Amino acid sequence: MTNEEFMNFIVEKFNSFEKRFDNFERRLDEFEERFSAFEKRLEKIEKRLDGFEEFEQIASNSEAITEIKIKLDKKLESYDKTITELKQKSEEAELDIQLLKKLVVNL
Repeated sequence: MTNEEFMNFIVEKFNSFEKRFDNFERRLDEFEERFSAFEKRLEKIEKRLDGFEEFEQIASNSEAITEIKIKLDKKLESYDKTITELKQKSEEAELDIQLLKKLVVNL
């Protein structure tokens, strides 16, 4: 492999890592936006649930409310897990890019 071929290989890998990193960042931003919207919806639902406590309907609807709350908590946990995974992948991609930059500079 010639130096030029090696440089082209490094540049291709670098571009590939940059695209992956950009994709991770975009997906992370999308998940954070969705997570934020989900949190706002959860707050609205909790406010509505607080309003129900003033009426007698709470006794008959308690099971449904509990189920809704459980489902919302599961979604919240899922979003947290996905965001954590994307942040980790984003950090790994950033480290790969930094390593490639150092390799290119050292050539």
